[in-house]
Amino acid sequence: MVRVKVSSLASTEVDGETGIRVDLVSTTPRVISTPGGAQDDLSVAQNVIQGLVTGLQQVGLMPKPGQPRMILFLTSKEYSSLGEPQINDIIDLVFENSKITFKKVAGMATSS
Repeated sequence: MVRVKVSSLASTEVDGETGIRVDLVSTTPRVISTPGGAQDDLSVAQNVIQGLVTGLQQVGLMPKPGQPRMILFLTSKEYSSLGEPQINDIIDLVFENSKITFKKVAGMATSS
């Protein structure tokens, strides 16, 4: 099983029909570690850039990083059959017997 998050949705054309592109990313955050020691110019610059990127992510001007896991190109009917996932929805992908099953994580808000 792999837990993923819907990171973006975009309109597209699939097989001549209106469709939706669904980007799924890993929910496990990427951790970047740097060895301890004296602060040189490079580490100061890295800290400044990291602070800037974090600030831009907090105000929504830059997406938060996520390890891409799967991109789906679905027709509107297929998207509806999948339960119309929205951005930030969490989905469990279960792989068994040459089949992938999508399971919404309990406690998710559902749209009517």
